[in-house]
Amino acid sequence: MDFTLPPEAEAYRARVAAFVEAEILPLEADPANFADHDNIPEPVLARVRDKVKAAGLWAPNVPTARGGLGLPFVALAAAYEEMNRALFGPACFNA
Repeated sequence: MDFTLPPEAEAYRARVAAFVEAEILPLEADPANFADHDNIPEPVLARVRDKVKAAGLWAPNVPTARGGLGLPFVALAAAYEEMNRALFGPACFNA
């Protein structure tokens, strides 16, 4: 069985991994960026989501007809693996 990702899925996964590494993990390193119950405060989340949208990474699971990327399940699985390296990760990439 071949578990190699299609090139488009691998490209998206790599972009998500780079974004998480550069933007989200450093954010989580600062305790001031946590709200009650270890949630990300809404103003911080809004800023990160703006960056996600600008990077073309927003809403991978939403159909393109509704403004998302409409990625197939294999690509989503790989992307969510990268997003989940950070506590705030999935919330930053989805509405």
